[in-house]
Amino acid sequence: MLMTHNKSKTFTRLALASFITLSLAACNDKSTEEYLQQAQTYLEDQDTNAAIIELKNAIKQAPKDSQARQILGQIYLERGNFASAEKELEKALRLKGDSDSLSPLVAQALLGQDKTEALIELVDNTRTTEQSVKTELLAFKALALLKQGKMEEAQYSLSLAENAGQDTLYQSIGRATLDAANENIDSALYIVNNIVKEHSTSSDAWLLKGHLETAKGDNKSAARSYQKAVDNAPDAIQYTLYLAQALVRDEAYKDADKYVSNLLKMSNSHVIVNELKANILYAEGDSDEAKVHADLAIQNGSQNVSTYLISGVVAFQQGKFEQANEHFKKIDPLVPDNHFVKRLYTITQFKLGDIDDAMSTLSNFNGQTEQDSTFLSSMSVELARLGREDEALALAHKASANGSSNSQVKLGLIQLANNDTGGLDTLQQALKINPDLKEAKLGLAYFYLKMGKVDDSEKTVDDWLAESPANAQAMLLKGLINQIKQQPDKAKEWYQKVLAADGENIQAHLAIAQLADKQKGPEAAYSLAIKAYQLEPTNPMVFRHIIRFAYQADKMADFSQIIDEQRAADQDNDGLKIQKATTLAISTEYQDAIELLETISPHNQNSSSLRLLGDLYNQQRDYDNALTYYSQWLLKEPLNPNAYIKNIQLNELVNRADNSLKLTEKARSLFINDTRFTLMQAGLLLKTGKSEQSQVLLNQQSDEIKQTAYFLRLQAMIYLQNKAYPEAIQALEQRYDTLPNPDSAADLAVAYEMSGKTDQAIKFLKSVINEYGNKADSLQIRLADLQVKYRPDEAIGQYETILQREPNNIIALNNIAWLYLEKGDFNKACSSANKAHDLAAKRGNIPEVLDTYGYCLLKSGQIAPSLQPLKEAYAKKHDDAEIALHYAESLLENKQADNAKDVLEKINTSDPRLMAIKGQLQNKLTAVN
Repeated sequence: MLMTHNKSKTFTRLALASFITLSLAACNDKSTEEYLQQAQTYLEDQDTNAAIIELKNAIKQAPKDSQARQILGQIYLERGNFASAEKELEKALRLKGDSDSLSPLVAQALLGQDKTEALIELVDNTRTTEQSVKTELLAFKALALLKQGKMEEAQYSLSLAENAGQDTLYQSIGRATLDAANENIDSALYIVNNIVKEHSTSSDAWLLKGHLETAKGDNKSAARSYQKAVDNAPDAIQYTLYLAQALVRDEAYKDADKYVSNLLKMSNSHVIVNELKANILYAEGDSDEAKVHADLAIQNGSQNVSTYLISGVVAFQQGKFEQANEHFKKIDPLVPDNHFVKRLYTITQFKLGDIDDAMSTLSNFNGQTEQDSTFLSSMSVELARLGREDEALALAHKASANGSSNSQVKLGLIQLANNDTGGLDTLQQALKINPDLKEAKLGLAYFYLKMGKVDDSEKTVDDWLAESPANAQAMLLKGLINQIKQQPDKAKEWYQKVLAADGENIQAHLAIAQLADKQKGPEAAYSLAIKAYQLEPTNPMVFRHIIRFAYQADKMADFSQIIDEQRAADQDNDGLKIQKATTLAISTEYQDAIELLETISPHNQNSSSLRLLGDLYNQQRDYDNALTYYSQWLLKEPLNPNAYIKNIQLNELVNRADNSLKLTEKARSLFINDTRFTLMQAGLLLKTGKSEQSQVLLNQQSDEIKQTAYFLRLQAMIYLQNKAYPEAIQALEQRYDTLPNPDSAADLAVAYEMSGKTDQAIKFLKSVINEYGNKADSLQIRLADLQVKYRPDEAIGQYETILQREPNNIIALNNIAWLYLEKGDFNKACSSANKAHDLAAKRGNIPEVLDTYGYCLLKSGQIAPSLQPLKEAYAKKHDDAEIALHYAESLLENKQADNAKDVLEKINTSDPRLMAIKGQLQNKLTAVN
């Protein structure tokens, strides 16, 4: 609603002269009359502040005199201090001041504060015979009713004012305001232009003029009018706010900022002021600070589209996609169809992994404009990267609807990615329209290489070079083709041509280094790759190549020093910190790597640093911290399948299968053609005892997937659970044929043993160990474990062979100790058990090792020392019947019969051997008691 205020300043001076009368008895040095006369002098000299002091002195001296209060109230009113004006004028009215002169002034003060109900009540209760006063009051009432949205009542009140036959300032302002409310802006503006000619110091008239000019979109004129209103009523903060808004709309940011900055000093949390500050800062390029003020405005209730847009765009730029998404979602329905925020909104949905929502948003793009077509093309590529080929292809077709050659190229590339040879025709057609389309030529050349059609690829590149002989991409491709054709010297010539034209071409430097790796080895490759690193030390592709060459050439120390030199010149570069941490991790200096990475502020941690931190903590078996960083990595890259895999696997490792299943479900919805997640879900269901659901998922797989090693292992595990041993063995034999390695051999040996074919399991493991030699070292433990039960002497020999190669192998040390115990060779048993115990202590102790060590002490006569390690083993694994029996036996020997009884009573086992031992101990306990 448009609002109006204030009278001509001349009224105060006239009123002041007319109100000077004889004062009350003099007090102090001045009389009331003298204070009033001095105030008059100050006003004539335009020293308003001094006049106010004199008037306050007069009021203090004569508090029941209405005259000084009326004059003071008028001054406040003219300056736009409506609250103070109301206070003084109402007191003057209560002190029997002249109602005809005071009532319109009180009405004006109430209107200035939007106290419309109080204003209407004032008008209705005021009785006057003065026609001009009656007219003004009715006009004020009309303005109050307009503010309340009561158009008909306002029209009636204004008609009563007009019928009085008096033309007054607020009658005219009321008529203009009513016209404006009825959207007759030109008529209203015509009236106001006449008003300001006659009443040039009326801030209300100038304010209304500014509002009308704003409605017409004439922000420059509106700013001038608001400036007049502010000049005449400098204490009216709202007027300054209108001026600042007009200046911002007119893009006069420098002029606007001086007003906005002052307003912020008065109220630093004001919604509109912060909105304006955000706009000014954003226009000046200070995006981060603009976001601070935009966020403050939003926190305090702003609904302004521009404010949400600023905060959202800056959040997007800062990588805060969740916040950006929230803001874009709010304003998406409010912006035009072709507004760029719709594209940003879709991108944030992709970034957050909300693919279904993103597809819904994308359905609203028609692809008819060049911008939409380009955007849809880029989104189709993103979908293709996710493996959602059908959706990517549909989107690419939609993007190509406007005939754009660039969109045609994207369509062709996606067709080729789907092995649709129709993409060749699409790309060829695009090249006919625009022969300079580099992406189309690259797509054709690479597709031919992918299909093994090297000659077709070379012809495409040769045609390209014929048109553009200096094109670097074409020359690099030509070199790659020569490499594929086993022509390294020719390949090198092409790469050198690229460098002759552009000595800083990173791809050419790396290509030559790769050639050197194959011809001369990693040391030569490393020396060449250093040149690329020195050109672009923070280039991830360069780092990936050089770290490999450095590791293979045993140059890690040298490369680490080069990184240190780079860091010395750029100490705050987080990318260099990640590089240094990577070299530390490769050198197994895990803690140093962690400490370095954690100096990066949380705000600046990226997916690379978070993944590396997760890997480092995982390596140290600090799974809680590993999960924390892996989770943050997933938040940074919700469309990275590797991030899902790491989180799923680690949650499973720490027995959080429910979390793993949730992540797997989410991954399956995102990567709909990535069967790894379906098989992972089947494995998790199997692990949580839901073998039937697991089998349902496995049954849904294609014949091709059913031949994979991963599938065969899961299927075999279900067979083993169901004791379908022949089927399990068949699946695991097929798996071993498909993927022969120690893991697949170990699983097959277990299946042989479970089916009662222990000899076959031992024979198979021996054959694998003989065939693969050192590569099958891990199977020797498995073989020894089998021999422990059935061929203990052979098992001892097997463990001794392992210990010759790995003297600190805890499992071998622990198990051979048991074998020697069973043979009664306590010296050898305790020697191995003691060493295993010392090694395990460095890893937080292992209950089985503590049990072996403690039982060895017990059996060798060291009864008292045996109790503590057996107690620790029992505390860590009290459900293990054998460990519990050993602990109970030690308690008995240490004369702690009651404790032994408690332990024995809790043992529950169906193993006949262990049941017999339990009976023997219970008999011994009875004899003791």
